[in-house]
Amino acid sequence: MPAAKISLRGYNGDMVLRRTPHAVYDTLYHLVWSPKYRRDVLQGEIQQRVRELFADIAEQYDITSEDMEVSADHVHIFCSFPPRYSIAHVVSDKVTAEVIRRYIQQHRLEKTGDAQLSLFE
Repeated sequence: MPAAKISLRGYNGDMVLRRTPHAVYDTLYHLVWSPKYRRDVLQGEIQQRVRELFADIAEQYDITSEDMEVSADHVHIFCSFPPRYSIAHVVSDKVTAEVIRRYIQQHRLEKTGDAQLSLFE
């Protein structure tokens, strides 16, 4: 069920509260995705398909896209979604605690100059 919108005037200008049957919320997230090695692959038909996919996903999960920009090497999206979804669920439902630990360890090793650790082996 799509969230209903309520407009209020707050101390910081106009504020839009969204409602679900069990919550009232005002969440805005700036998310950035990039291809591996931030390669310039999001061009032409691929760029258009990325826009379509993000729009389809947003509609499917009741995510309100305030703004989106698909550049050749990354995507910015400014969005809001119901509190029933955690940020981890929205941005990467495949990330596990082990993947996060490897990611942190990789950065630690890069600081010390050791060999890179593969995150998704």
